[in-house]
Amino acid sequence: MVTTHSFEEAERLADRVVVIVGGRVAAAGTVAQVAGTAGLEETYFALTDGHEVER
Repeated sequence: MVTTHSFEEAERLADRVVVIVGGRVAAAGTVAQVAGTAGLEETYFALTDGHEVER
């Protein structure tokens, strides 16, 4: 298991990914399932309404 904030690293290294938003699982699956054609970074911003979540 690896945790990262680097979308490029996740796409390169991971077979499966989980996107967590506000402490909850917003998406999970293979990179292709989660990212679709948009890519992980665009998917993340779509799931968070384009705003980074405060930590």
